[in-house]
Amino acid sequence: MMNFLQLLMKRPSDKNIRIWKVLFGFIITLSAYLTFFVNGVDIQETAFWASLSLTMQFMIKYWLVALWIIPMVTGALDINIIERKYTRIMQILYAFALFWYSGMIIGGAKLGMETLYFLLAFIPLIGGITGKFLTKKGLKAGQKVTKIRV
Repeated sequence: MMNFLQLLMKRPSDKNIRIWKVLFGFIITLSAYLTFFVNGVDIQETAFWASLSLTMQFMIKYWLVALWIIPMVTGALDINIIERKYTRIMQILYAFALFWYSGMIIGGAKLGMETLYFLLAFIPLIGGITGKFLTKKGLKAGQKVTKIRV
């Protein structure tokens, strides 16, 4: 148990963070494509107490597939254009989006994709809360560097 806690206390290397971002985005995108377009799983007809048209249901499916390309691109190219605190907020919002999508799926495949999305949502949630899933370039993004000369 102590080894596991020590592992959580350390910050992973930039290479590991980038690899995990790419894998996370790839897993989400591939599973969303397989769930919605190969297996033909549908989503709920209502969201936030409003009924969704068939067009809107298709748009939500495409958003789920397209939205997770962002972690793949930012992980592969190490792009950081916003400050550290906003990146952490975005990671938490990604987690909540995954929680929401996991609740929107109706009668998933045999693997239970809604369960996969629910469990994978904890990765960006923990990353956003702890701030340990930011590369060194991401930690310094948006900061004003001033040198004090004496």
